[in-house]
Amino acid sequence: MTRKEAAIRYALENGELDGLKVWLLNGGDIEEYFVKNKKNIKITINEKQFSLSAKEAADIVKGMMPIEFSRQDFVNLYFKLSEEKQEELYNEVFPYYPQVIRTKKNPSSKEILDAVKRKHYIHFPDNFYDILSDEDLAECLLYDESMMHDVPESRWNSELAILFSKKLADKGAYYDRICIPEECQSAVYWENLCKADGYYYRILPEKYKDILSEEQKNILSTEQEGQANHICVSALEKTHINELKEKLARLVKTDSQKLQLIGDLVHPADLVVLVIPIDKAAPKGRLILPQQQVIRDVLEADGAAICVKEYELRGLLDTIGKRPAMVITDSQVFAKVSADVPEEIPLTSFSILMARYKGFLEEAVLGAAAIDRLKDGDRILISEGCTHHRQCDDIGSVKIPRWLKNYTGKKLTIETSSGREFPEDLSPFSLIIHCGGCMLNEREMKYRMKCAKDQNIPFTNYGTAIAYMQGILERSIGIFPYLLEELKR
Repeated sequence: MTRKEAAIRYALENGELDGLKVWLLNGGDIEEYFVKNKKNIKITINEKQFSLSAKEAADIVKGMMPIEFSRQDFVNLYFKLSEEKQEELYNEVFPYYPQVIRTKKNPSSKEILDAVKRKHYIHFPDNFYDILSDEDLAECLLYDESMMHDVPESRWNSELAILFSKKLADKGAYYDRICIPEECQSAVYWENLCKADGYYYRILPEKYKDILSEEQKNILSTEQEGQANHICVSALEKTHINELKEKLARLVKTDSQKLQLIGDLVHPADLVVLVIPIDKAAPKGRLILPQQQVIRDVLEADGAAICVKEYELRGLLDTIGKRPAMVITDSQVFAKVSADVPEEIPLTSFSILMARYKGFLEEAVLGAAAIDRLKDGDRILISEGCTHHRQCDDIGSVKIPRWLKNYTGKKLTIETSSGREFPEDLSPFSLIIHCGGCMLNEREMKYRMKCAKDQNIPFTNYGTAIAYMQGILERSIGIFPYLLEELKR
């Protein structure tokens, strides 16, 4: 194999020729792609550049035919394919990438329900809610709470509300943020909710209080009296001032009440799988700080953490004997891990968890959408919080710029900063992509984010940007339903 042939294979495997893959999947001719469109090829491998003329590239690719497409190729490229090709590949792709149901013109109610069961969150077209039967829609809402806010108000009716509440009662489950129109609610609906969880007694509308027994009414009244956060104070008469100070002191958050990295998402005996690549960029003889912190947090929550490299993940999941409560991965291998982890297992990244811990995850999720608005000539700042020695395939200076180029297809100007270096004037930039900030304190990260916000510059971080470009952001923040809501807006 010549060096140029090896360069083409490298480009195909690392996403630099995704346009060619789409062309071939859509039935396009190799000669036409390269020669007629004058597509000369430049490929950089380990800082060495290979240049191929359109004819050279076409001849090499012809010799490689037929090209085998991986499962991840279909996941990454599906929505770029022609309608005819999407229809042809639908049955093959759907089992492991249920998002593709959005391309189906007339799915059945059962097919939509199946997609929801397989996928934590899918943003459906409005007409899908008309296709779903009341029974299947109620079932969907049990599987995915975030769908509650997507259901058009006109789709609700009193029968659907009762059916949904009965399923909750049968399951004995609490459901956050129910938003069923008031005109669809009834005494039966509220009776079912109260059977599902005692919390609903406390928010029961006055007009339905008759469904409570006398004992329940007494208990509820006692609780409300004991939990009321009010006190009568007079500065003039100097009464109850000390009581007010004591009550305020009790309401102030202590260090132990601050957000945890992962501990608040893990229950005792939960199994958490951590995917940690050991490549050239990994530090020798140790784990990086976010990985150490996550392991410690899982142990403090009385859970169990298993560490595995990305290529051993699938074998581990097949043999482990217990479904993990969550999989947390390094952002660099997000796409492969997403393909290997079943949809019913929550998946996120160290970088996303670190953004939440530092207090800027919501900003990072909203900022990632700016990637779709990038234009030729836009300047991007990629900022590192530490000053580690950069390796040949460094994520900040090599991988993310390459992924940005492949995803947008634009000619972008990439600038980098590291350590304490962070420009005060951010106006020349169209987007800032920051590392997780494990070596910076919360105040410094929030300061950098505020600088960007004050100058109206979108701000995101490595893991969020990578997940967005690889089409798996919705899945990776699925453990935070309120963020999915914000992302849609």
